[in-house]
Amino acid sequence: GQAYYWDDKLVIGGGVRRDTLESLNRGDFRDPSSGQLEVSNDPTLGGYQSIGGNTVSLGAVLHVVKGFDLIADRSTNFTLPNPNTITLNGQGVGGPGSVEYQPAPHGTGSEWGFAINLADNRLYFKAVHFQNSATNNFDYPGYYTPYATNNVIMQAHLGAGLINQATENAHDTSSYAVYLYNETDSGEEYSLVANPTRHWRIQANFSVNNPDETGVMANDIAFWNNVKKYYATPPQSNNIVTFLGDTVGQEIFATDANIALLTSVEGVGVIGFRKYKGNVFTRYDFSTGPLKGIFVGGGYIWQSKMLIAQPIPSILEYSGTYSNGNGLIGYTFKVAHHPASVQLNVSNIFNKIAPIIYRRNTVSGMGGTFPTAAEFPNPRAYQLTVEYKY
Repeated sequence: GQAYYWDDKLVIGGGVRRDTLESLNRGDFRDPSSGQLEVSNDPTLGGYQSIGGNTVSLGAVLHVVKGFDLIADRSTNFTLPNPNTITLNGQGVGGPGSVEYQPAPHGTGSEWGFAINLADNRLYFKAVHFQNSATNNFDYPGYYTPYATNNVIMQAHLGAGLINQATENAHDTSSYAVYLYNETDSGEEYSLVANPTRHWRIQANFSVNNPDETGVMANDIAFWNNVKKYYATPPQSNNIVTFLGDTVGQEIFATDANIALLTSVEGVGVIGFRKYKGNVFTRYDFSTGPLKGIFVGGGYIWQSKMLIAQPIPSILEYSGTYSNGNGLIGYTFKVAHHPASVQLNVSNIFNKIAPIIYRRNTVSGMGGTFPTAAEFPNPRAYQLTVEYKY
């Protein structure tokens, strides 16, 4: 819906959306005589999930004077989780009591600022402050996760005769699980669109972000602390060899190290994010003279240093700044009274191909520091496009 007040000087708009998901997991079992995998009617092997939520938005624009507006909006959002995706709930020491369906991610966002529109739309500038928060975000923890390591160790205990099959079954967490975390962000965004002449256009953007993560793997850590106590109940030996070829002690160490890595910057930032980002792009079309029909353009991107690790408390490690450029040149003409054009685009003009490190492992005892996530930029590239309209 939308409403107008004060001779259209105030415009208010809003909307609401409802999403629901019902999921029935029948579960499966392997026939003991034939070995065939079959769908089960046993409700304890599957599960039913019903979840729903609303997305609500509300915004307003106040035309203070000609060419100057105040703007504000606020929204809440809801995302349906992947059906049958499992998370650890932090309770128990394995088995059905330790897992649950993934809760739905929720978020809120708001912004307020102003916009300036001058010279018959030839200059438009917008500046806003924003605040966002999200709960129950999820990610995949990779190798050496509490739910997976728990199974490996329980099977090792079974193989060593420390527990029986019934105990191993009771503490199994074989369902694939994701870990949860919350995230907040605040900052400013500035955007400029200018048309100094009818054939010249400039666009520029700049933003400041202050993201942070909290509650990273909170349920997984609680679960892990519980099961590590349970491992000591039978006469546990760190030297028991698992089916992966390592020992129980090595499994525990590697899982502790993975948790330390995934939570290493909690409360101080987000791995892979840059605080400052800016870009500018311009294009000019020649309309008269010997260059009539030719157009040229180019852009430049700059981003500040990126957080990649916190090797020790209060010491943050960053990768370098990032910058690059692109350009284009083209020509418009007509063929049999139909418009046509040819355009050459060049990306990565400066041919910057050094790897960009997104995360570095600095956990003690993992063999020193080394990159665990990196991107190798594509080299300079050319793209030729020919267009004919008929």
